[in-house]
Parts: sequence; structure tokens; C-alpha cells
Amino acid sequence: MKHPLPANKPSMSSDWMQAMVDKGAPSLIVGYGTRVFEFGEICLEVFEKYPKIKKHVTVYRPGSQG
Repeated sequence: MKHPLPANKPSMSSDWMQAMVDKGAPSLIVGYGTRVFEFGEICLEVFEKYPKIKKHVTVYRPGSQG
């Protein structure tokens, strides 16, 4: 297969890529991910006790792409 631009050349073999796909999505509840989700739970508990905080502070789902 001819690639028109150097940036379009695959950097990994298709076997390696398929092996990664076969493993499935990685768990987000490992390493620092555990701390992030635990902190979110703590925030929600605190917000229940303090309605003014709950009214003005929003907790979003953390980014997980990098």
C-alpha cells in the first residue's frame, strides 16, 4: 500500500494493533483513576451536607483520554 504522505505511514504492525483491540478497553479504576473517582464520591457526600455548595459547584465526569 502506497502512502502519499510520510505522516500516514503506520507506526505499528497490524498484528500489534489487533492484539490491542482484542484486549478491550483498559480499566479506568486503577492507579490515579481510583483516587479521582474516590474524590468525586467524597465531593458528592460533602455537597449533600452543604446545600449552598451543592447549588453552586458542579462535579463533572473526569476526562479519561490522557
